[in-house]
Amino acid sequence: MNYFVSQGGDLDMKIIDLKKNKRQFDEKIVLDWFVQLVLAVHYMHSLRVLHRDLKTRYATYHLLD
Repeated sequence: MNYFVSQGGDLDMKIIDLKKNKRQFDEKIVLDWFVQLVLAVHYMHSLRVLHRDLKTRYATYHLLD
């Protein structure tokens, strides 16, 4: 099985990093990511793909220049 590794890392790592530095996500970014995740789950369901669990560790993101 091939795995995709994102340049930005996973969401779980980003949350831990922000907590450690006593910072927070911008609300707009959180809303954008939430919409993208919901659309991704909707797409998976439309293909009748069953997932066992969804975790922040499995959500990757890209860093934009």
